[in-house]
Amino acid sequence: MVRRVLMFTSRHPAATALTVVGLVLGVILTRDMTATFDSVRYANVGHWIAQGEGISSSVISMPLQEGTRPAGEGRFAFTLQPPGLPLYYALTGSGHWQASHRFLHVLCYGALALLVLQLARAMLGRELPAVVVVLAVLFSPPLVSVLGRYWTDLPFAVLLLGSLWAVVRAGESDRNWWRWLLLASLLAALATGFRLTGLALGLVFLADGIRGAIRRGVGHGLLRLLVLGSVVIPVAAAIFERNLRLAGTLRGVAPHDPVLTMESSLVRAWIFMSGRLVEAFVPGFAAEKAAGRIDEIGAEPGAWLAVGILPAILVLAAGVILLLRWRGKLSWPIRPSAASSAAGWYAALLVAGSLAVLVATLARQPEIHIAEQRYLVSLLPLLWVPVAAALCGSGRRMLDTTIGATVVAAFVVGVFFPVDPGGRDPESIRTGLDWIAANIPVEAIVLTNAGKELVEENPARRVYHLSDWFYRAMLPEEMRSDRSLRRWAKEHGVTHIVMVGRPSERQAEYWGPVITHLTQGLFWPDQLQYRDGRMRVFRMPRPGERARSGKGGAGR
Repeated sequence: MVRRVLMFTSRHPAATALTVVGLVLGVILTRDMTATFDSVRYANVGHWIAQGEGISSSVISMPLQEGTRPAGEGRFAFTLQPPGLPLYYALTGSGHWQASHRFLHVLCYGALALLVLQLARAMLGRELPAVVVVLAVLFSPPLVSVLGRYWTDLPFAVLLLGSLWAVVRAGESDRNWWRWLLLASLLAALATGFRLTGLALGLVFLADGIRGAIRRGVGHGLLRLLVLGSVVIPVAAAIFERNLRLAGTLRGVAPHDPVLTMESSLVRAWIFMSGRLVEAFVPGFAAEKAAGRIDEIGAEPGAWLAVGILPAILVLAAGVILLLRWRGKLSWPIRPSAASSAAGWYAALLVAGSLAVLVATLARQPEIHIAEQRYLVSLLPLLWVPVAAALCGSGRRMLDTTIGATVVAAFVVGVFFPVDPGGRDPESIRTGLDWIAANIPVEAIVLTNAGKELVEENPARRVYHLSDWFYRAMLPEEMRSDRSLRRWAKEHGVTHIVMVGRPSERQAEYWGPVITHLTQGLFWPDQLQYRDGRMRVFRMPRPGERARSGKGGAGR
């Protein structure tokens, strides 16, 4: 084994060096990782899987998220995301999920460097531009930001690009093609287990089957498709069957009520996603601010079309120019071989399919800001390939080199923009968290706006989390008055209410008067068990105890 590693190192110095750079960066940038609400919910699901309770969660957003079905004892069936990461936590030990995720990210960053180098070299046919792509990706602020989070995006990117690379290698092999395609199917299945966007690989698989049929006959093409679907299709079918059975939809969540027409929603989604694409190359660009102009335009179809058509034309024009140059119709300093042309087509199909899935999904959401920049992390290496080709050309075409250098310069400047970790630091409420750990049993059910912090402390916590996302509906009426909130808490087994901070104007409207007054200390003084400058903890009356509303009559 050691001898093979040494032989690989001597034969492939660039690959070895970049892999080491990726591993070292992974170790450095994962020293202080940040958890989000999604992160701790994954850990919570992993805990219940390890306990033999199935793919379920005891961390529930309020109002109740669409598609969640009660599983008993304060738990709900988990269908909101694929179960790949929770299964990994369960296999590696849910009690130390942060350490296992950090280990996963370090390995993924090294593997990403090696994969990107191989893919870029296959598409460009030269070492120098491939190295440029790897360095741009490894130091990309979106990727660095993802590396410091307990999210699915980095392992998903490695699995997605690994599957693409296996398909490319299968096209170069005459005898072992089926092994590469089987590996591609396995990696695609794992990728789909992390994110359903992995199904965009279906376009690549279909293209490979068609290419095989053209080169070696229809039977061979069908055989390639059979091997490619052998693992990923059963896995995807199992996920979709469970989602349909428990949530009634393929995605695992019920569709939101449409706010705009489908045409306007698609254009609106594309405009925002275009901003995210710009962020990939110019990290200082803020897609949210640019998308804020959308609200000023209104829902007039002509206005939507006028704004939405510009980025579409630019993308299509760039694609046509690249295609003509790769086919030799226009001069291009890097002449791709037949193999690199196939790799380029596969990459283009993967980018197009992934963007189509993201835009279509985003169009179903009233709140477009949920399209986070991290969703494009898996596509970053493929988006950087034409930039590196232009930058590292022979120099005969000054326009190409100038464009490439401009993009790289904008990227380098943007690298120095600080990345906002987001979220609340658990240490800011450390005293309150320690009191909760000592006084509220882990099996108790808690209503709180600090679900992330409570579950990060102990993944076994049972929490109803007061979500404050823009696109969520108001809390139901049964939680917006004193008596009905007590009744709701009794029906759902809630024993404590934990409130942190002060509500914003939007949160106050969303939560209603009773919960808002609890955060301000204006309600239920007799039930108040703990308070400090940041946190208040209330205990719901036990059976037989007299419930008093205390100061103020709001919400009665």
